[in-house]
Order: sequence, then structure tokens, then C-alpha cells
Amino acid sequence: MIHPIPPGTRDILPDEMRELRRLQGALLGVFAERGYGEVATPAMEYDEVLAEATAALHPAPTASSTSAASCWRCARI
Repeated sequence: MIHPIPPGTRDILPDEMRELRRLQGALLGVFAERGYGEVATPAMEYDEVLAEATAALHPAPTASSTSAASCWRCARI
């Protein structure tokens, strides 16, 4: 059985990956020169953790509030 690729994802082929790694290396160098360090977050997370984070960012909606879907902080959630 072939599973479809989830929406919003795609494979990055070798030529593009080499370019991405080159750009990442350049950016990491610039950030390191300015005293920043790298932080790695999990690629997968429990649904409950994401739900709690969304609830913390967006308390109970009111007539004048915006939805989580329109919030720039939750664009990837």
C-alpha cells in the first residue's frame, strides 16, 4: 500500500538539499558569530501538548478576539 504524502510536506531531493545545507551552514555561522546557539525541538509532539500551547496562546474566544487559525504564532500548529 502506498501512503500519500501529508499535506504541507514534500521530499527534498539531493540537489536542493545540498543548497539548503549550504545556506543553513552560512546562517549558523552568522548566528554563532553573534553569540546565538542552536535549539532543537522535537519533530513530533503529543496532541495534548499542542492543544495546551494553543489554549495558552488563545484563551476562551470573545466576540472581538481572533481565532487561532489567524494567529501568526499558530500558523504551524
